[in-house]
Amino acid sequence: MSQTISDDYLREQQKLHENPNYGVASTQFAHVVANLVKQSKAKSLTDYGAGKKRLWSSLAKLSVTEGLEYQPYDPAFPDYGPPKSADLVCCIRSAGTLRPITRKNTDSNMFASAVNRSMCSHVESI
Repeated sequence: MSQTISDDYLREQQKLHENPNYGVASTQFAHVVANLVKQSKAKSLTDYGAGKKRLWSSLAKLSVTEGLEYQPYDPAFPDYGPPKSADLVCCIRSAGTLRPITRKNTDSNMFASAVNRSMCSHVESI
């Protein structure tokens, strides 16, 4: 898979994630994702831009994680591995941070092939 962000931007994101207060947007949208999971009967969820996986812990508090396969993906956290196919792909305040030249790579490598049931949720604050 091609690199989605530059090495400099990767280091910048890793540095930002050292701040415990950075990357909390997903907690604000967890109820929206929970409703999407329930309505779509999704069995798998890819969290694109997962950061510290706060979406997953927020979904657990909303009791929607049982039977749901969680697949975090974030270029700043290489231990999560590559993005995986899922019934539902959530991208909360992440796509806008990708460099324009890499969005094409991201779209073709992730969004176009990742969603099994053609449900992609992109929740972005403007």
